[in-house]
Amino acid sequence: MATSKEEWYNRRIKEGFFIFDKGEFPALTDTSYDPLVFTLVNSAYSSNPSRFFEILEPHIYFDNQKKDFKIDSRNIDQLKKDISSDMPLKGLQIFEMESKEAGHLEFFRSLGAEIDSNSSTKINEFNGGRITLNNYQNTFKYKQFDITLSNGLLNNDSYIKYNNMSGNLCGLELYAIFANLTKKGGCSIHINGSMITSLFITFFQLVGMQTIEYSRHSDGDIKFMIIMKKINNKLTSYEEFSTIYAELKKRNPIRYI
Repeated sequence: MATSKEEWYNRRIKEGFFIFDKGEFPALTDTSYDPLVFTLVNSAYSSNPSRFFEILEPHIYFDNQKKDFKIDSRNIDQLKKDISSDMPLKGLQIFEMESKEAGHLEFFRSLGAEIDSNSSTKINEFNGGRITLNNYQNTFKYKQFDITLSNGLLNNDSYIKYNNMSGNLCGLELYAIFANLTKKGGCSIHINGSMITSLFITFFQLVGMQTIEYSRHSDGDIKFMIIMKKINNKLTSYEEFSTIYAELKKRNPIRYI
């Protein structure tokens, strides 16, 4: 057991990200986005975790029942005020694919972020059709973002399928689009989906993404989160994506159906 706030904090830092136990994310927006919201704010401090500790330290207390330290969510307004005063997202460009609501995006704006206007566009309505590796540049014109994200999108179901292709193939194509849209050194964060899994780490590496953390953030069938970092300037074409998928399918035909 940690003997101090700082020791407890440092034990939970992974590649600059503070990793919570399941269900303990502060409710910064009181929405289903809260695990993602805190992680996204944390991403701005991934190269300076000591500064993030300075902000969080007054809100860390020892829980006698749990016999460990935790973040105090009882005064969430003060925590939000302390984060906001630092404007941690100032100048950062964020894109969410198919945002479900606007509250968390407004919170990001209040912290200085620039939100791409396509963040509310549904995957089947980009320029009147489905977004793919073959056409996403028609919308984005080689623009890239500091942070890309999704909530509840990456499910192996009929919604993400097109042209009679499998859900896994279509979902991994969306991951490849996210990778292409993320700047080198930027982060891609995804929550709540059956395709949010560590099983595809090899694929993520091949499209330029390093997996920082994969975890269950809350109770529930698909309540997972994955944090990834873009490690190079790679842009994956549909042809290369198809080759990667075909090769991985040879190795594991069950996973890459």
